[in-house]
Amino acid sequence: MAAKELKIGLLGCGTVGRGLVDDSKHYLRFAVGDPSAIGPIATILERNGIGVARAAAVWAKGLCAQHQVRVLTYTCPRSTVETALREIAGLGIETG
Repeated sequence: MAAKELKIGLLGCGTVGRGLVDDSKHYLRFAVGDPSAIGPIATILERNGIGVARAAAVWAKGLCAQHQVRVLTYTCPRSTVETALREIAGLGIETG
């Protein structure tokens, strides 16, 4: 399945499978200062009605690398994901 990449501030987001159709799975990648940010990110997604199919916290392998939180959602509307992303951005947990 191909993912179409979309940038929202410091957040990476892509739809999986069906391109820009409103209801589809979404792949989200966050560069974070601490991988434990997976908790607040998952909480906000679930609070907005977005089911999390898979989530992983990835530790940086070197001094120059960044920690990441990666999430694959179940099928949901793109507008719902955008609302959740704005709320996650407000947490200030992303790094450049």
